[in-house]
Amino acid sequence: MIKVYKRDGRTKNFDKRFIEIAVDKAKDEIGLDDEIGTRVADLVEDYLIDNNIQEIQIEEIQDLVIEMLNQENKEVAEAYKSYREKRNLERK
Repeated sequence: MIKVYKRDGRTKNFDKRFIEIAVDKAKDEIGLDDEIGTRVADLVEDYLIDNNIQEIQIEEIQDLVIEMLNQENKEVAEAYKSYREKRNLERK
C-alpha cells in the first residue's frame, strides 16, 4: 500500500477517490461534463505503481495531478491550480 504524508504529519493510505473529488470540483468550476476526475486519478495511481513509489508527500501527488491534467485538459488544470491555492489559503 502506498503511504501518503499529509501536511499535518499524519500518514494515510493512498486513495485515488480524493483525486477524483478534487478534479471533479475543478471541472465543475468551468462547467465541463466529463469523467476527467476518474481518468486522472487512474493515471496518477498507475504512475505511482509503475514507478514503485511506496511513500509520497501530498504536495507531490498534487503536482502529479496537475501534470496529468495538463495532458488531458489545460483549462481543468488551471481550475485545479486555482482550487488548490484556495484550499491552501483556507488552511492558513
